[in-house]
This record gives sequence, structure tokens and C-alpha cells, in this order.
Amino acid sequence: MFYHAPKGKQEMKKTLPLIHLCKVANRLKQRGKTVGLVTGKFDILHTGHLEIFEYARKRADFLIVGIDNDKTIRITKGKDPLFDQKERITLISELENVDFNFIFAKIFKYNSYEADKAHQELLSELSPSFVITNENTDKFLERRRQRTEKLGIKLLIQKTKKRKSSSEVRKKL
Repeated sequence: MFYHAPKGKQEMKKTLPLIHLCKVANRLKQRGKTVGLVTGKFDILHTGHLEIFEYARKRADFLIVGIDNDKTIRITKGKDPLFDQKERITLISELENVDFNFIFAKIFKYNSYEADKAHQELLSELSPSFVITNENTDKFLERRRQRTEKLGIKLLIQKTKKRKSSSEVRKKL
């Protein structure tokens, strides 16, 4: 799980299966640390993503980022992501503000019963201290608020000016 980083400090492997991350998050919380969770597609990484990761990391001792799998994006958007899940997870892994990440294996279409169920299960299993989202980009903010409230997880809402989404950037390509 650990490897020797070039600078001589021990670093943990960042990309882990969700089942392992649940154990890691539990151990961290037992040690009095807070765990934040941000989820999304992150198809075209842009400054809005970097800002929410920074916002989240400043509020949580450890930040976990969940990345939607390719099939979920294909079902929801009707087209493949520009960058596949392996490329997206590699990019997210390189960010200093992100401590751990995983590919969200459940397949669902956004704004569906299956999506609600999948996210409810994720939060129940991982049990983060915080779920972090952005008020301008989260189309399911009220649902997210209900899920976190039901489980006793604090919802942190980043307030920023509206930026171009990955979908808007993709249209210009």
C-alpha cells in the first residue's frame, strides 16, 4: 500500500477499490480525522474541479474523490467520455489535494432511482465526515442534501461564480 516517493517521504497509494477505502476512511475517523468526499465525472479536468478539490481539502483532513465509470457517463450523456476512466483516475491521482480516489463501479443513469440508490449505498458504506459539492454545478443538490441529512453526514456547499462545465468545453472542441 505504501511506496517510496522520490522526495524520500512515504506516500500511500491513492487509487483503491471502494471496499478498501471504506476501511481506510473508518480507521482515519477512529483516529479523529475528518474525511471529505467529492464525486463526479471529471471528464475534462478544469479550474472549477481544482477549486472544489482545494475547497474540500481545506475542510477535511483527507479527501476522497469518486469518479463515475465510463458506462454511467455513456448511459447518461449518450456518448463516451472524452477521457476514459483510467485516464481520468490517473489525472486525479496526480493532484496534491486528493488523498484517495476510486472509480464508482455502480452503473446508473443520472437523475434516476438507481442513481439515488447507488449514492445512498456509497454514503452508507464509506460514511465520510463531509460530502462536498458546488451549488452552481450540482444539478441534484436537494437530493444530495436529503441523503446526507438522513445519514448524519455534513454537506459542505462551495459557492462560486458559474464556470463552463466539461460538457460546455467539449462542445467547443
